[in-house]
Amino acid sequence: MSADDQTAVPAPERSFFEEISGTLAAPWEIGKAQPVIAGLASEGALLLTAVPHCRCLWRLACAAAVMPGNLYAHFIRIELPKRPRPCLSRQPAQRPLLLHAGDGVFDGKSVLDVGCCIGDNSIHIAKHAKGATVTGCDLVERALGVARSKAAEAGVKVEFVQQDLLLPPQGALQGRQFDVILDSAVYHVFRGSKDRQDYVHTLGQLVKPGGRIVMLVFSDKQPGDQGPMRISKEDIHGSYPPPSWTVERIDDATYETVPTKYDGKAQAYLAFIRKNE
Repeated sequence: MSADDQTAVPAPERSFFEEISGTLAAPWEIGKAQPVIAGLASEGALLLTAVPHCRCLWRLACAAAVMPGNLYAHFIRIELPKRPRPCLSRQPAQRPLLLHAGDGVFDGKSVLDVGCCIGDNSIHIAKHAKGATVTGCDLVERALGVARSKAAEAGVKVEFVQQDLLLPPQGALQGRQFDVILDSAVYHVFRGSKDRQDYVHTLGQLVKPGGRIVMLVFSDKQPGDQGPMRISKEDIHGSYPPPSWTVERIDDATYETVPTKYDGKAQAYLAFIRKNE
């Protein structure tokens, strides 16, 4: 179902977010980073790769453990069917056949966490992604205040600034661009195509050429129509078309909420989108 098809279910008003964000009562304020995003910051991108014809083999997978001074190499035994399976990609919550920890989704990058709310994703990336410089932006100043306090308590440096993402970059974000933009549960808020176009236009100004958007959204596999809009793969491709953008991959994922909503977990997509120009 497209954005315009879902307009029968009204999009939340700005006042809704102003009233609830930063109160620690919002469904998305779970008190920790989204596990999918945490996995990217801690392990890099995990890829499932094609393997040759054989029933059983050993593959070496190296993953940098999030412990000072430690690097672990794990041998993973792979049981294969008679015919090789095609190349697929998986999100970090699923254990792949070949673990690739060197992709460095956030490592060494300037990262902008849009719609950061109380800062849990921003803080986790700042703590665990090597050499990352992290900025978080949100519409609601109260939420940003909570985020600043949490960052100070965690002992990490994160810049938190206010920004309406339907408007061109303003204030501290004006004229700046980032290597990676993290959109964790923002895109699926917009139901009308006009708001969505304005939002993507703003992100296009904030991401560097060759930079990447990492997006986690409710998917069209999630039952019901209450709450966030259900996003299809076609929606994502339609909002980020060539030649300006390349949708590199869209993986099945899980978006965690408070336990009283969606039984604590909703079906989601994790998308990686490259800006070409």
